[in-house]
Amino acid sequence: EPSANIIQFGSFSPDGSQLVGVFGDDDRADRGLTFFDTRCDATSMPTCGQIVSHVPVEGIEASHPAWSPDGAHIAYTDVGIDSVSQRPESGAIGIVDRGAGDWVGRRFLVPRVAGTSRINPDWAPDSASIVFTESTCPGGDLSHMDCNGDSDPSSTVHATLLSGGTPVALSAAQEPGALDEGRTELNNTFARFAPFEFVLDSGDVGDTRLMWVVFSTTRSYGLRNPPGGNDESGGRGTYLWMFAFLPGELESGADPSNPPFALPFQDLASSNHIAAWTTEAVGEPPVF
Repeated sequence: EPSANIIQFGSFSPDGSQLVGVFGDDDRADRGLTFFDTRCDATSMPTCGQIVSHVPVEGIEASHPAWSPDGAHIAYTDVGIDSVSQRPESGAIGIVDRGAGDWVGRRFLVPRVAGTSRINPDWAPDSASIVFTESTCPGGDLSHMDCNGDSDPSSTVHATLLSGGTPVALSAAQEPGALDEGRTELNNTFARFAPFEFVLDSGDVGDTRLMWVVFSTTRSYGLRNPPGGNDESGGRGTYLWMFAFLPGELESGADPSNPPFALPFQDLASSNHIAAWTTEAVGEPPVF
């Protein structure tokens, strides 16, 4: 019997006092959002690492939780077909809001759509929008291996506002490279915002807000093809690419992304999958 404390994906509260986690790989009755005490100071040591609350979700299970930087929302993959946390099927993007003393308002931020799966949300640093992955299922089959949220070939990155509206494909950031020779299925997935926002002086047209996003993709890097991957990724590994994100464009319904660049410090002999940002530098970065 797996421990109730096992999780596969998690996200810390902005102050680091709690972790929200998910685990959908067993037969427990409720596979929603589980909250753990992570304060672990002198007064809270008896509950350090222990479950403090649990929030059920409307679907079968939750995966990929993401706690907003302002602490007021948690977005997650709402799983529509019984699966495991690493391979959620028939996904939609769900959200809960912090109420007076509990999490309330369970709803879809991005609804479930026939023949597609929407997974893996991540918040902009101002908590006003998210990016997420959308996969098109071969033949509309939601249970197909190439539509299970594990580096699907058709995966593309989209963005939507917390206030609602039609999601926007981040097309400028996902164009194929020269060596891809027109190949458009690039396994674009696991987009992650940097935790910073910048303001550019745009002269007479006013200031422009700018954020940065990193995602993984099988897109070729110049004359380099990514290293080999597994069957689920089409035999190609992934590199990490970064692009500028203009939230003002998203607010007007336009593509907020810009052409990307490959992160130059990553190990090009390895398949690199998810970026993890920090606001403080500890030690020296590795040199490859």
